[in-house]
Amino acid sequence: MKKFRDILGDMASWMVLSGSKVTNFTVGSVVRSLLESVAMEIEDLYFFIKTKFDEFQDRAIYASFKFERQPAKAATGLVTVSFTQPLSQTVLIPKGFRFFTAPIEGRTVYFEAIQDTIASLGFFEIDVMVQCTETGLVGNVPSYSITKVVSATAFMSGVVNKDKFFTGLPEETKEERQKRFNAFIDSLGRSTQPAVKYGCMQVNGLAGVHIKEDIGMIYIYAHDHFGNLSDDMKKAIEEKLYDYKAGGIKAIISGVTKKEVGVEVKVLIADNYDKTAILYKVEEEVGVYMNKFVVSQSLIRADLIRFIMEINKEAIQNISINLKEDYVIEPQELIRPGTITISEMV
Repeated sequence: MKKFRDILGDMASWMVLSGSKVTNFTVGSVVRSLLESVAMEIEDLYFFIKTKFDEFQDRAIYASFKFERQPAKAATGLVTVSFTQPLSQTVLIPKGFRFFTAPIEGRTVYFEAIQDTIASLGFFEIDVMVQCTETGLVGNVPSYSITKVVSATAFMSGVVNKDKFFTGLPEETKEERQKRFNAFIDSLGRSTQPAVKYGCMQVNGLAGVHIKEDIGMIYIYAHDHFGNLSDDMKKAIEEKLYDYKAGGIKAIISGVTKKEVGVEVKVLIADNYDKTAILYKVEEEVGVYMNKFVVSQSLIRADLIRFIMEINKEAIQNISINLKEDYVIEPQELIRPGTITISEMV
């Protein structure tokens, strides 16, 4: 793409070479000012054409493969419903039962149970899987923020989310779409390890996959955002594999082995900040960070330090952690947070 200075120089050179009697192209001259105004418009036109060409080129390629951008996703997680006393009868918490938060930054966030949940005789409490009624990051609420119900059922005394929600996602970015498209292109050859992995990742709700090849078979270790592999998800993977693995190759699909990793962090906080709030923020964010690990992903000490420092660059001046080296795991293992202890550095 030609720049303003190049366009201006070419126009002045053309006038000289064409025998024009106009030779005063000094800064501030009438002729130079006229050429500059034209050169500026031409540069804008170059930029507009290039931008639109790149945009429509991407659109045309994606459209050819019917490769749509992934929409925003609603956050899901567990809330714990407690009862006034051990239940003397079964209690149904139906699909669609609504919970909500106290105002967060002036906004109330609502969640719905995604399936029927039955609390049996003798239960003091029960976990209910819920999903935010809105897509995107809005559902990634802090721990202990979902504390209310729209209409309480019999014997219900309270509700709370013990963990921060983290699975809500915004609409896929251009860079994320390009990365996913590259993986899609790699999968077109079929029967390769990238193809099998891509096929597995098409299963809704799957968060991580590791493929291990052997003679005549492949071992697949898979999990959802919570580190689990349900029977329905396992069946969905089996169905997807028909289109991606080689015929005659046996696929053994398994869940992962969770490895809880405890982290102790000491944080040096600037004096003009709420230290209690900063420590709480660090504890929550470290938990979310580790909950997003996928199978076979090791915990790199330098990455964790960098992540913590960037939680609040102004407030956090220095940190120390108990990990002296990287925490390396086996391919079928999945890191999840153990006890996270955050304290102030003195």
